[in-house]
Amino acid sequence: MRSSICFVLCTLLLIQSVCSIFVCNDGSKPQEKQGICLRRIDTKLDPKNKDLPSLDKKEFLVIDATSVSPDHWTCSKLQIANAPVTRRYCCNMKPDAKPRAFTQKDIDTLCYTRDAKRDGKKKQNKP
Repeated sequence: MRSSICFVLCTLLLIQSVCSIFVCNDGSKPQEKQGICLRRIDTKLDPKNKDLPSLDKKEFLVIDATSVSPDHWTCSKLQIANAPVTRRYCCNMKPDAKPRAFTQKDIDTLCYTRDAKRDGKKKQNKP
């Protein structure tokens, strides 16, 4: 009985770790290789944080995802200004160690999502 519980726990942990890794290999968008993690700007708390960039007319805070291997990324355990990230994207942008602020238009232009299922139809990325 104990071994089966241990097996189930190990299986769940393995599934969680595999699901948290995403790949930036969309052949239709060969330049979008940088993994990023983002969350919506908290209009009450984020403007008070002096470590963040200017938030004027921006909607999202973005940080680089952690590289696991070439074209493989994870947002696991990443936070922006003490708040968890909520979305994963692959983008055509240079890596940056600091958080950045973007509009929805910036994200739509530079990135494609790794969170939504794709059905072949062109969709706008809506985090």
